[in-house]
Amino acid sequence: VYRTYRIRAAGEHIDTVVFGKSTIVINAPEGAMLTLNQRVLGKAPLEPVEVYEGKYLLKVKYDGMNWTDWINAEPGRKIEYNVNVKDAKK
Repeated sequence: VYRTYRIRAAGEHIDTVVFGKSTIVINAPEGAMLTLNQRVLGKAPLEPVEVYEGKYLLKVKYDGMNWTDWINAEPGRKIEYNVNVKDAKK
């Protein structure tokens, strides 16, 4: 979220910024190592992950394969993400 303000000398401005949250459910093969941005989530299966709205890079390591994709977390949504290991690269 970006905002620009012009406040005159001796002026004062108060604002509130609220970031929405989403829940991401990642369905991946058992034992797959999952990372969301720089945050290590652990090995699948995992509990749903609550995140603030925004764009996240999901990294999956499984059976010698590496796989990445972007997830766009819109506020107030439950996102189910299915990892397709057929698309992974060794």
